[in-house]
Amino acid sequence: MNEELARMYWPNQDPLGKQLRLENGPTKLPWLSIVGIAGNVLSQGPEAGFHPEIYVPYNQFPWVMNFRRLELVVRTAPSVQPESIAHSVVQEIHRADKDQPAANIRTMEDIASETRTGERMVMALLGGFAGLAMILSAMGIYSVLSYAVAQRTREIGVRMALGAQQADVLRLVVSGGARLTILGMTIGIAIALLLTRLMTDLLYGVRATDPATFCLVAIILGGTSLAACYLPAQRAARVDPMVALRHE
Repeated sequence: MNEELARMYWPNQDPLGKQLRLENGPTKLPWLSIVGIAGNVLSQGPEAGFHPEIYVPYNQFPWVMNFRRLELVVRTAPSVQPESIAHSVVQEIHRADKDQPAANIRTMEDIASETRTGERMVMALLGGFAGLAMILSAMGIYSVLSYAVAQRTREIGVRMALGAQQADVLRLVVSGGARLTILGMTIGIAIALLLTRLMTDLLYGVRATDPATFCLVAIILGGTSLAACYLPAQRAARVDPMVALRHE
């Protein structure tokens, strides 16, 4: 039996040596003695959680094999790649019974990952759209600041003619873009906190409002936005005051 079944029927007790009996419809099967406790496994998928389970020798319940195909599980040492012994396992099966087919050979990692295939596809699609949105937002910030710098060319020329240094102009333009970036990120994070609950069913092992994820996304967006701000700022800092003053 597993830990979940032991916790359900014998909480705070040692279940070893106790007995239980299963019912197959109107038929009551023989009493079974508990000889060990196995760890919980997500046998029905990560989203289903742990379920009470029992493990019995095949020769005690041979009828179970009538409902499913025969499966062989081979445990390897941690240092051995499972794929490297697949051919040897098939050879051993054919040595015991040459007419026994051996197909659909997979690792446990492959079997476990199949339960999340649909969710992975959806998340990959959402990630692609998110990346595209980030690129478009960076291009938008760059375009807006470039236009703003072009409109303020005379002002920048006057500032530089009155003694402003390139670092001052750079700081002026970047700070303006940074304010817009912070405002946009604040609004975006607030909306995301409200809408991420809709993605709860697609997530496993992480909360929809995971702080680390929000911090990482904020850092990436902030860095991308500042990079988009820096290019127009650098160009503005290199403006010749005399050319800027004659700019119309």
